[in-house]
Amino acid sequence: MTRTRSVPLSLLLLALAAAAFPASAHAEDASPAAAPGIVWKNDLAAAGAEAKAQGKLVVIQFVSAGSAACSKLDADTFANADVVKFFGEKVVPVRFDLKEKKEMAEKLEVLWSPTLIVMLFEADGKVTVLRMITGYRAAADLLAELQQGVDGHKRIAELTKAAPTDVDGQAELGELCRNEGKVKEAKAAFQAIVQADPKNAKGKTTTALFGLSWIAIVEDDQKACKDWVVKLDALDKQKAADLRGRLALASANREMNPKKNFKGAAIVYGQIAKQFAKTELAPEALYFEGVSRALGGDDAGFKDAWGRLVSTYPDSDWAKRSCHKKE
Repeated sequence: MTRTRSVPLSLLLLALAAAAFPASAHAEDASPAAAPGIVWKNDLAAAGAEAKAQGKLVVIQFVSAGSAACSKLDADTFANADVVKFFGEKVVPVRFDLKEKKEMAEKLEVLWSPTLIVMLFEADGKVTVLRMITGYRAAADLLAELQQGVDGHKRIAELTKAAPTDVDGQAELGELCRNEGKVKEAKAAFQAIVQADPKNAKGKTTTALFGLSWIAIVEDDQKACKDWVVKLDALDKQKAADLRGRLALASANREMNPKKNFKGAAIVYGQIAKQFAKTELAPEALYFEGVSRALGGDDAGFKDAWGRLVSTYPDSDWAKRSCHKKE
C-alpha cells in the first residue's frame, strides 16, 4: 500500500507527545528491540534536519511489542550487512513504538506493524510520504523496495524537468508517479498517452488505462473508473479482467484505510480471495482480510484468514510477510 501526500512538519512533531495506540492485533511472541547494526533515532525533527543537510530520505519504522513480523525483521533483515549499509549510507532511520505514537500514526494512516515509511523532508517545511511498506520483508526484497523509493523520487524529478512528450517517457513518468501516489501528475501523463495513441499502437495505452482506472478509485469516481475499464476491455480483455480484480482490491483497501470500515473491508477481501482463488490476488486479499479482521477486534477471524493464507498459499510473498504459523 503506497500513498504520497505532504503534511506540515509541525503536525508530525506535535504527534510525538501522543497517547497510547492499540498494539497490532496480529501480535505473536516477539520483541521490538532495536536491531544490531542499524542506529535508530527517536527524534524526528533531528532526523529530518540531518536528512535535508545530507540529501537523504528519512525512513520511519513503527513497531509493536509481540509482533512476530517485527521480531523477524530485527533478527534477519535488519541484521543483514547490506541492509545495515543501506540504512547507514542512504537514509536516516527513525523507530517509534506504535503504542506510544497514536497521533503520528493516525496522521500517517498507519494501522498496524511493522510499517516502514519513506519520507522526504522538503525545504518548505513539508514532509512528503513517498512509500509505505507493511509486513515482513526479506533483506533483498526490502532493499529493492527502499531503493525504488530513493531512485523513483529522483527519476520523477528528472522526467518532470525534461517534460517528455513521447508515450514511453509519459508512461514511465505516469507509473512512477502512480507508485508514489502522485495522482495529479500520474493522471496527466496517462491521459496524454490515451489521447496520443488511443489504439495502443505503441503498447503503452493499456498501461495508461490501468493507471487511470486506479486513479478513479482513489478519487472515488466510479463513473470514470467504469469508462476507463470499458476502453481497456476493448483493447485487451485479459488485462481488463485482471484490472477488475485489482480495482476490487483497491476499493477494499480504501474501506479499511482511511475509512476504517474494517468489517466491510474484511468481507470484500474474503470475496476477492474466493473469486480470484487461482490468481496472485488471492493471497494478497487473504493477508488484508486478516489485517482488517484483527483491526476490527475479530481475533478468531484474523486467525482463520491468515491460517487459510499460509495453508493455501504457503510460498506466496504475502504468507511470508505475515510470519503467521500454522496451527
